[in-house]
Amino acid sequence: MAEDKYTSMEGIPSTHSKTTVSLVKEVFREIIENNLILGPKLLSAMDSCELISKDDSDEIRLVIDRMGMAHAVRLLLTKIGHDQSSERKFFKCLEEGDDKGNQDIARNIVDEIPLPCHDEGHRRVCNVIRTNLASLVDTIQPVAMLDRLASFMSVADQQMILREDNNKGSLMAALVLLNHLRRSPSDWPRVFIGAFEELGYDEDLCAALKEAYSFPNLECPKKVDVEDDVECFSGGHKETTSAGDLRSNPSSMCPTSDRFEPSKEPLKEVVDEMETGGTAEMTRESNLPIPQNEQGTRSPAPPDLLADVKVSTPPYPDQEENTAPSRSKQFYDTLRQYQRALAGPALEKLNTVLVSPTGTGKTHVAAYIIDQHLKELDKIEKTGKVVFIVPNIRLAHQQRNKLDELIGSPSRVIKSVVGDNIDVGCSLRSIMNAENVCITVMTAQILLNALQERREENRVGWNDITLFVADECHNTQKDHSYNNIMKQYLRRKMGVAGTDTSVPQVVGMTATLGTGGKGNTEDAMKHIFHICANLDAQVIQPVAHDQDLLKYLYIPSDIGPIILSPRERDAFRGVLEVVMLTIEQKITAIESTYRDVNMGVSDVVRQCPRDTQNYETWIAESKNKCLEERDRYKDEHYQSLIAYFDNLKVYQQALCIHRDVRPKNAVRHLEDAMKDLAFRSGQTNDELIRLFEDFRGKLDDAIARTEENPLLKWIKEKLVAKFTSNPGSGVLLFTRTRWYTKALLEWLKEEEAFRDLDLNPARVTGAQDPDMTKSEGDAILADFRLRKHKIIVATNVLEEGIDLRACNLVIRHNYVPSETGHTQVKGRGRAKNSESFLVALTATGRDFKQQELENKTREKWAREILEKISNLSQELIKREIRKIQNENWRKIWLKEQSGNSEEDRKDSSEWRLLCKNCPVDVCSSSDVVRFRENKYVVTARDFMDKCQITRMKTPNFIKSNESINGKIYCAKCRHDWGAWCTYESQHLPIIKIDGFSIKHVNTKVVTTCKKWKKVPFKVRDVQDIEMVYDISDARLFGVD
Repeated sequence: MAEDKYTSMEGIPSTHSKTTVSLVKEVFREIIENNLILGPKLLSAMDSCELISKDDSDEIRLVIDRMGMAHAVRLLLTKIGHDQSSERKFFKCLEEGDDKGNQDIARNIVDEIPLPCHDEGHRRVCNVIRTNLASLVDTIQPVAMLDRLASFMSVADQQMILREDNNKGSLMAALVLLNHLRRSPSDWPRVFIGAFEELGYDEDLCAALKEAYSFPNLECPKKVDVEDDVECFSGGHKETTSAGDLRSNPSSMCPTSDRFEPSKEPLKEVVDEMETGGTAEMTRESNLPIPQNEQGTRSPAPPDLLADVKVSTPPYPDQEENTAPSRSKQFYDTLRQYQRALAGPALEKLNTVLVSPTGTGKTHVAAYIIDQHLKELDKIEKTGKVVFIVPNIRLAHQQRNKLDELIGSPSRVIKSVVGDNIDVGCSLRSIMNAENVCITVMTAQILLNALQERREENRVGWNDITLFVADECHNTQKDHSYNNIMKQYLRRKMGVAGTDTSVPQVVGMTATLGTGGKGNTEDAMKHIFHICANLDAQVIQPVAHDQDLLKYLYIPSDIGPIILSPRERDAFRGVLEVVMLTIEQKITAIESTYRDVNMGVSDVVRQCPRDTQNYETWIAESKNKCLEERDRYKDEHYQSLIAYFDNLKVYQQALCIHRDVRPKNAVRHLEDAMKDLAFRSGQTNDELIRLFEDFRGKLDDAIARTEENPLLKWIKEKLVAKFTSNPGSGVLLFTRTRWYTKALLEWLKEEEAFRDLDLNPARVTGAQDPDMTKSEGDAILADFRLRKHKIIVATNVLEEGIDLRACNLVIRHNYVPSETGHTQVKGRGRAKNSESFLVALTATGRDFKQQELENKTREKWAREILEKISNLSQELIKREIRKIQNENWRKIWLKEQSGNSEEDRKDSSEWRLLCKNCPVDVCSSSDVVRFRENKYVVTARDFMDKCQITRMKTPNFIKSNESINGKIYCAKCRHDWGAWCTYESQHLPIIKIDGFSIKHVNTKVVTTCKKWKKVPFKVRDVQDIEMVYDISDARLFGVD
């Protein structure tokens, strides 16, 4: 659209300039609410043209994530101004965006350009779908259909459908899929019918669809009313209003018009949930203007697939004879024989550990156990409360959604609690005890905090829980939060915590319990018994590897390992090692000058290459030693040594990246790191920056004289072969660290051989990645399920739990996981004829081949030991577990008798917190308080003078009233100190103890701690805090 058209709004009659009626907010409001899709690019465009503010954009994005598109669109309309300038910007953003449906809305409203016509066959297919919608949404699997229909919808539409499938289940996703198809003018019915037939859905319905599409004169099948049906969606308009009608009579679209009174009859199970869960855009009939043909007469618009649809109401447990919901019945019908057998002991109310490989449906087994448990309690009129714990946030949302899809209902509400979705002033106990909440899925730390809550009214007790399910229960050992939860459980059961010893049933689930790295069968059995003792298990139930399991499960055998030799011609490595040698010589010069300094440079270089783990460990240990000596003696040469070791660490990382990926990725890593180091002051730091600049040109020259990486060459050939033979493949590429994922992603995007394969690669790492928010990571995983991304580069964050579509190829790049991770990673490649590889280099200081063979041996060994244990008598298992539990409690009792708690033994005297990287004195230990249980805040008024804050591009919301808005750095050396957070309306500097050294005021003893619970001083707890920091002070903020 031309700019002058927006200025004059020529496409809209001049009568609009003389009225106060708003086109966006009133006249075409319903069209916009029902059809607008707010993608990231559209919101960014609106922000850029100042139609909405940056804060408005962030708020709308948050609403999309938490409440859905309909709520977000309505929020947007409240943010847009009433003036014509705002409306011009709005329509301009729609038309210049990349969503075809949004463009059609803008062009139809502003230019009166007809919407694309649909032929008679197209319309009749829509009628067949609408008539049979009740059975359709109950039949089709929307994600499988979306794989085949993706080309007919925008990315935003696809993401919404996938989100509905995750959040509301397949029923809701199917409704959204079918409703969004009508936006497409393309030949989607042909592909839809083909997919319907290919996936083996209802033959009669498939025949009706074919007939409707092939024969325009087909009479539409009559709608079959079902007894006790209820109206599914509000609205019910029988006439569609055209854009021309609206322009000639704008007042007819005003909110006060009778025609906009919504229907008062919601669907009993669907509509209420949809309107609160983000899919309300489907609950009204779309009133898109009727398109016109070339002669100017109106052509019939495609019918709204969801108008006038009746869906039968299934019975629920609280209805007659306590019958299960229809979804539950379907779920029971699909349970496999091995899944029913796996659940057997738990259904007999025994504490059970279920062991079954990845991809065998352990969540389905858990749903079966939970459903039976709740039904048993319903019979005796007792309220069931199930707690389902998981290790991480992504898994909490995933498992909640899956349980809701399988056994959820309006009278059986399932909640997920992960910290970022707890409302202000709302405790876990109040969520669990809310009306109709039967199942609560949460991260383990959330439950542990609630069990240890100091305020009794908010504390969760074991008597509040009737069934306790632990997913990934192999974590129940050592100091893991799983194990700390079970210690609380066992204290109550054994009477240590009081006279009430009642506890809930426990069910644990895992792909493998492993061998614990033990060297013989007896010790490996003890490892398994220890985990089971921690879980108070009475039965260990492995899945039976029979024909029923093998029908459904395909786990690829590992091929290889593929061990390759490094580059023969490697000029880049030579230049990097010269730089590192130069820095090592500077350290040696200080050693020869000061007798108290002995870093052992010559010994380390002689014993191990510079790109090995041993060299990296030496750097870390030497730096920590220098930190302690510097803070104790205040000698400047220790500060110089710290700078040398920091630079050595950067070069060592670059050397590893070059070895495992490409030299150009190593250069980029160096450039990024040097930007941060350049902020530091001091003669030594300036000297090191000059050193990098001197060698920068030599590094670039050496790239051309360096051979292609054998690792990448092998992976490239494998990927090209895989995607050439099967373009729809999905590939997981696992690697060790976050910076490896960045380097490999850059290679995948830049490699010429992949240009025509449409891989669209992406990467996913853990929660600590500053370059990726959780929502961005979730969106990438969602697109990977849709094969929008065909390859994902990931760290071990994707090893366990996360539900991914079966992959065709799993490659581990110089990466051998733990024995438990080995089993889980291999289980990712469940597609038929999938392959799993380890590909590694010889010259890394690690024997990858031996580690891989050991993992394979242990995997087989663990299965054999588990089978041996499962064949033992129940009495023998119980006796062994009781023996371990008694020994554990003897140790705990002795520890408690030996003195007060660790917290009580802490020093009450004063300590000083110093920047770990430079000797800046930051604050006193008495200036640090623990706010709301887990936030360590500095209250010293001069703290802001010593730090610099960098804003985040988008706030990271932890809870509805709490967000991380930036990072805190040392103003002198740019060392990371923590995060700048907003709690309600307060701005708080929250520090991490790992960023500081701690010095005793009197003894001058200096130490470091990685976790706050290990600090030697007491930290005061506060529930309320008043801060005086002014976030508007521009001097606080560095460059974003």
